[in-house]
Amino acid sequence: MKATMTIRIPTELHKQLKEQAKEQGLTLNGLVVQMLWKILEGRH
Repeated sequence: MKATMTIRIPTELHKQLKEQAKEQGLTLNGLVVQMLWKILEGRH
């Protein structure tokens, strides 16, 4: 199951995330999901 979430972030943060996603061959969504999983995994 998938859910949709909308967040508001600073323009500069969006720009840097897009650049990082491109460098890693990911979509912006894919990069953010990957980052969120890593944060959650670090809590255990």
